Amino acid sequence: MRLNPTTSVHALLCTQEWSDASQHAVAMSLQDQVAQIGSADLLRHLQTDAVLVVSSPVVFAHGAVKRIQHLAAHPNRIVTRVLLPDQDPGGVALWSGAWLRRQGIDLENLPAYGLAFDRAHLSHVDPQARAWVRADEVGVATFNGAGTDVRRWARTEGVRLQVRRSLVAARSLLGRVRRGRTLSRQRRRQGEQAHRQVR
Repeated sequence: MRLNPTTSVHALLCTQEWSDASQHAVAMSLQDQVAQIGSADLLRHLQTDAVLVVSSPVVFAHGAVKRIQHLAAHPNRIVTRVLLPDQDPGGVALWSGAWLRRQGIDLENLPAYGLAFDRAHLSHVDPQARAWVRADEVGVATFNGAGTDVRRWARTEGVRLQVRRSLVAARSLLGRVRRGRTLSRQRRRQGEQAHRQVR
């Protein structure tokens, strides 16, 4: 699934057994993160790049969908599933829209397609066809796990993950600088030793 900043993600929510409060919270948390939240019938007629299937009542922190997209950005990726503690492993999944269209997959049944479907239809040779990401790495939590103020949780969790990502990037840069300095010192010493031996 080759994704870029303009990639359109449409969300398919399967809310049959959810409470009204959880339906509202999930939809609210996805606001401004996906191009559209719709039914299978509506999404069937759209040329969407990716379909985010949500069949467990979970909420998304600010930037969560972008983080899932980033982790799904591989040309051969078909599905990226989000692992939630003590939840159905198929509860949140980002599917390649192009693959779904090529295969003629009925979006109405997509939420029911769990791991058995993956094993039957996805490549066993290509390890990039499917991926798993931890919910806490991307900012997804069960509706109850987010507390009573979902908006506040979404904002603070989004900021926390952004800060963590920035710290990781800064540490990586510092590590490269340190390694470069160490290598430079080693080369300088080797050069000095070689110069002394020539004398």
